[in-house]
Amino acid sequence: MKLHVTAVRQEKFWFLTSNDIANFYTQARNIEEIPVMARDLAALLTGRPESDFDVEFSFETPE
Repeated sequence: MKLHVTAVRQEKFWFLTSNDIANFYTQARNIEEIPVMARDLAALLTGRPESDFDVEFSFETPE
């Protein structure tokens, strides 16, 4: 399943959201951690294995 994640930098963390899965909100400490944290939460919220998710992410600048 393709998972579209939006990452917004706020101080020390990247805050991650996705409209593909309800209640999808998490954070990552660095860019390399974004797909790891996204797959982990997606698996937790859906009950599917982490390997089912192909993470694509984009960046937004905070307002």
